[in-house]
Amino acid sequence: AKDVRIIIFFGSSDTAKKVMCSAYHHGYYGPKYVWWFQGWFNPAWWDGQDPNVNCTSQQLFQTINNNTFYTKNPIYSTSNTVSVSGKTGTEYYQNLLKRLNQTYSSYRISNSIGTIYDAIWSLALGLNRTEQGLIRNKTSISDFNYHNIHIRSRLVEELSKLSFYGVTGYISFINGSSRLGDVIIWQQQGWGFRSNVAFYHIEHDQLHIENSTLLWSGGKPPQDHLHVKIVIQTIAKELFIPVCVVSCLGIVFSLSIMIYVAIKRNHRHIKMSSPKLNYCILFGCILCYSSILFNGMDAGIVGYKNRKYTCIIEIWLLNLGFTIAFGSVMLKTWRIFKIFNNVAQLKLIIKDKHLILRLGQLLTIDIIILILWILIDPITTSDVNIGSNILMKARVNPPTTLPGSKTENKLTSIIQHATGSADLQLEVRKLRIVIAE
Repeated sequence: AKDVRIIIFFGSSDTAKKVMCSAYHHGYYGPKYVWWFQGWFNPAWWDGQDPNVNCTSQQLFQTINNNTFYTKNPIYSTSNTVSVSGKTGTEYYQNLLKRLNQTYSSYRISNSIGTIYDAIWSLALGLNRTEQGLIRNKTSISDFNYHNIHIRSRLVEELSKLSFYGVTGYISFINGSSRLGDVIIWQQQGWGFRSNVAFYHIEHDQLHIENSTLLWSGGKPPQDHLHVKIVIQTIAKELFIPVCVVSCLGIVFSLSIMIYVAIKRNHRHIKMSSPKLNYCILFGCILCYSSILFNGMDAGIVGYKNRKYTCIIEIWLLNLGFTIAFGSVMLKTWRIFKIFNNVAQLKLIIKDKHLILRLGQLLTIDIIILILWILIDPITTSDVNIGSNILMKARVNPPTTLPGSKTENKLTSIIQHATGSADLQLEVRKLRIVIAE
């Protein structure tokens, strides 16, 4: 109810004045709103002083002009289809005018005259069908009284099935109560003037709109609801591009050192530094640098659905790269420790292949843990509402899309509630901008 743009009123014109006066004082009119009224209101129903209405006629007209529509059934159908009475709508109306001219010197035809005529036919057809059904059960509608539930329910049932072509057009009923037929739609376009802007054909379920005759206060049709636009708040290019350049430079630098070590591998100092483990250290650095690139590939680049895959790749690269790089450094340090703490003074030889084997064991542990993580608690994406802010004249409600496992997302949610922030490492923020026009 906070975003009502189309308001339908059903009541008397006196009550409508009070409602529109209240709408004037509360600002419920103008380019953002549309009001609907019954077609039987006279063309200047708001005009005239009313002690119960705290608005002038001009103020009421200001809320009504170009913002209100009226619906009513046509007086007669212009179709050439013959109605149940044996006449077309045009023939019926011409005969009506002829008889009135012969009988009265002056008269005024009600806008509901065709509807009343079809209503009588509806009742007659309903009673006739009810009587036919009752005769088969050896009873009659003449036995009807207000305590006879059987005849009453039979009449309602026959009316609910009733559909025919009347002088106002095609007519049908829903549950024996509501009459559905063609509808003319008028728009208030000046003091006491309404323009025919649309026509609804119930038989074909078609609405024909005369756009050229429509007038709008704001120059265009109002929005029928607040438009919600989902905008993914990605990492700024001004930040992402420099970080990618630095990471790529790190990868190129690591590759350059690897090439240099390969060329100088027989040099005494290079040979003493264990080239094979140096390759491992540099390769681990390359994996860590690569993980930075995948970390920056948020939903704006790879898409919302694919974000979790870049997160998985990032986690694998970072974990394996860290283990390879720092594991190699640790193993080289461990070899030096073992050599200098050789209490027995025995000849101790620890070759690179032994260290690489131990490095492989560390990698195996890492891979097992990562595989179990994916199988038991896989990475998923979810929206976490982190609050709402006001952006210019729009209401912003930014849910956060967090790619991560259920456990990780629960922990992140707790951190967000406690600190008011989110883990930016695995986060894709998504803004929901509500444009109020």
